[in-house]
Amino acid sequence: MKRVWSLVALGATAYLLFLLLSSPATRLVPLLERQVPGLSLRAVTGSVFSGQAMQLVYQGVDFGQATWRFRPGALLQGRLEYRVDLTDPANPGHAHIGITPLGHVRGQDIEFLVPADRLVNQYSPWRIQTSGEMRVRVDSVASAANFPEQLAGLISWNDAVVLTPVDLVLGDVSMALHTEEGALVGSILNGGRLETEGEIRLFPDGRYQLNLRLQPDNQMSDETLVTLQSAGQMQADGDIVFKYSGRL
Repeated sequence: MKRVWSLVALGATAYLLFLLLSSPATRLVPLLERQVPGLSLRAVTGSVFSGQAMQLVYQGVDFGQATWRFRPGALLQGRLEYRVDLTDPANPGHAHIGITPLGHVRGQDIEFLVPADRLVNQYSPWRIQTSGEMRVRVDSVASAANFPEQLAGLISWNDAVVLTPVDLVLGDVSMALHTEEGALVGSILNGGRLETEGEIRLFPDGRYQLNLRLQPDNQMSDETLVTLQSAGQMQADGDIVFKYSGRL
């Protein structure tokens, strides 16, 4: 008798899961947008199992068209998980995104390209015009209340150039991402042409701390050098240090 009831329960669970996954994706959108603050899915078609959105916006960054497919294996780990693909030629990418029963968002194997202007100005306290392309790779992330609790990743900015408010050629730069004492920290790994060093910290309440050091070179214009010297602190060895803190 116990075996019979076990089979009945298994069959009922499978049936309910089938009903859920065959439901229109539009039914899932409000739940996702409540559980993931800053997420907006527009012009959604398909089902909960497999579908697409003509526009995916997260934290104010427009990633364009996205598709998703349910990953049933993640149910064994107690979460609802999807493979998400970004299909906009301007910022292609992919990710595995899951939501736990408590509403915590977990991601892994996240990688996408994005124009530098989009990402820089999302988190910069000043309006900056840039060129070049950023590749963002996140090995793992766990977040709650709209801020990462744990994160490990890397941002690479190839052919980096700042166009305004100064004309600054940085070259190829990269920054390691991790969490530390409740803050999201970006630590410079490759400083590019100006051998930049230092880190940027973001806090859940919107505060930021910037501590960078760079070495001007002889290809820098006099105008740019004067602007940087006025904005930072000139050191005895010729380096310029920038220390700022505030709230975004």
